[in-house]
Amino acid sequence: MRALVWTLGIWTVALIIGRRNDFAIRNLRRSGWGAERIAIVLALLGSFTIAARTTTQQVLADPVVLERVVRAGLVGLGALVVAPAAVRRFRTTRLRSAPGLTLLWLYVVIAGLSTLYSVAPIVTGPKAIELAVGLMIITSLALSDSNISIIRQAVRFIIGLEASLVSAAVAGFFILPSTFSYIDYRPGFLFRATMSSPWASSNSLSAAGSVVAAYALASYFGSKDTKSKLVWMALFIVGTAGTVLASGRQGVAMWVVAVALLLLIHRRRLFFLLLGPAVVTLVVLNWEALLTVLQRNQSEQSLFLLTGRLRFWSAALSLVSEHLWTGFGFGAGGRFVALSSIGEGTRSNLHSGYLEALIGVGLLGIIPLLSAVAYGAWWAGRSLIKRVDTPVAILIVPLILHTFVDLGFGAWLKPDFLLLASIVALADTSRRAGRIDLPELPVPANPAVATHRQGAENHG
Repeated sequence: MRALVWTLGIWTVALIIGRRNDFAIRNLRRSGWGAERIAIVLALLGSFTIAARTTTQQVLADPVVLERVVRAGLVGLGALVVAPAAVRRFRTTRLRSAPGLTLLWLYVVIAGLSTLYSVAPIVTGPKAIELAVGLMIITSLALSDSNISIIRQAVRFIIGLEASLVSAAVAGFFILPSTFSYIDYRPGFLFRATMSSPWASSNSLSAAGSVVAAYALASYFGSKDTKSKLVWMALFIVGTAGTVLASGRQGVAMWVVAVALLLLIHRRRLFFLLLGPAVVTLVVLNWEALLTVLQRNQSEQSLFLLTGRLRFWSAALSLVSEHLWTGFGFGAGGRFVALSSIGEGTRSNLHSGYLEALIGVGLLGIIPLLSAVAYGAWWAGRSLIKRVDTPVAILIVPLILHTFVDLGFGAWLKPDFLLLASIVALADTSRRAGRIDLPELPVPANPAVATHRQGAENHG
């Protein structure tokens, strides 16, 4: 419960003192999407309600613990808050021509159906419901009259919540090091200590920092007035500091690719004539020192194995063929099958959202998910080229990279999934408005029935 208390406290302060119309809590009623905003906070609070690590046998034997009950309550409350608005909007505004969101709903439906055959249905059922609630929130926004504007605001709102946590961790690293830092055999990039927090690991903070930094830099390039530029540059610095202090290599990779791409788009001459050559020169001249910093006292073998990830992924891939089409159950296949087979059942996931989805819901589930990702990425790429919605579009880069080496959007409800769903929803609305050409995607006429029938046949 410690993670929940810290997160709730930080978000409460951030929501109260927020000054922007799309973030300040005092503007809920006039925002036009107050219910969805509250539901986002409740649903994401549930994701920070983390039960203590136990073995798979202990989870199955005693699934009802305080943290899981509170998490279910928060997500359920979020569903109750957003349901009236979603139903009202669906009655008045039919969601036409939305292949991206349809594909995500197909993925969620398959996740829910996997409860019927999951190796741990008491785990799969609640996680599938959480995902459905998150997608319902974004779908409700997509049904609004001013959907494009509101979806942008929702993305900024989610980034704002993430930024408040990263900012608190960065401040805590220097003000309260006993809580926000730790020292072990792996030193940080700049200091002996590594930034951490009561609500998230150092890797999670590093990734969140890179996402915040990417969004802030894109917003900086798109701002017209000096005050806004200063605010966004300050947030970019905070996100960058979070990435570096948390010393997560995944966060650094996400930051480098996203920032390089933004510079290439918005400051092309500066990038090619000065920044690009300067960075390459510095890397070449200081390669051994940089490698030592990034290696963080790890052996070459451990670094080559991606800190154990290759072992986890190999275990998953060796078992995928047993239930290639249906998987072992959403949110359960990774921990209760793959990791348990190699004695790592206390770990919560495979550290790869793509593999977690594949072994959880099989090809039937991962194909619509990856199709939706490709659809959103196509829109994001076109938007970046045309410099339209670049703060939202650039997010697809760190999200895709993050899901390779951590959960990202490829498993249960996390901020990454809400951001991905927002990108896909914005792609749908832009497509209907004719703002950006997008490819046609095949969508089954009745995905729920077809999926259930095929899943049952494949599972036997």
